[in-house]
Amino acid sequence: MRFNAKGYVIALVCVALVIVATVVTVLVAGNGNVAEPTPAPSYNPADNTAKVEDIKVEFDKDGKPEVSIPEGYKAADKLYTKVLKEGDGEEIKASDSVTADYSGWLTDGTKFDSSYDRGKPETFSLEQVIKGWTEALTGKKVGSTVFIVVPSDLGYGSKASGPIPANATLVFVVHVDSVKEK
Repeated sequence: MRFNAKGYVIALVCVALVIVATVVTVLVAGNGNVAEPTPAPSYNPADNTAKVEDIKVEFDKDGKPEVSIPEGYKAADKLYTKVLKEGDGEEIKASDSVTADYSGWLTDGTKFDSSYDRGKPETFSLEQVIKGWTEALTGKKVGSTVFIVVPSDLGYGSKASGPIPANATLVFVVHVDSVKEK
């Protein structure tokens, strides 16, 4: 058997490339340049609090929304609005009447009202609903689905209203079907 210098060099280069690739992989992973796992919710069991961002919204097969409010969620102190799906209709004004499907929950997870459950959207003047709805929906587009957390001062305040206790933070998912200008 004869010694083939060219084959020996090629074999050494291949081994060197594998070693270099391994070292680079280890260094990159050690420097945090690799995708990190999704962080856990911000719920902190030490102080028993959860943030509004920890509330999960899901839709069943019929399109009805459900929320999962983590244990330890405290009352909101300001209005929180997140567009879950942006519509392509006209922009809603504070003076408009909207026809919308909605569900509302207390922060303990109790659903207190739902047009989805009744199978029929409702029509409201934004001048005659709680301030939180007016502020949250103004400027959104018709066809949008909006997640809203309303602090008590923009809801019913210190007055109870039916199944809603006084000083309650309210959680809503609202889908605006149409708008009628005043």
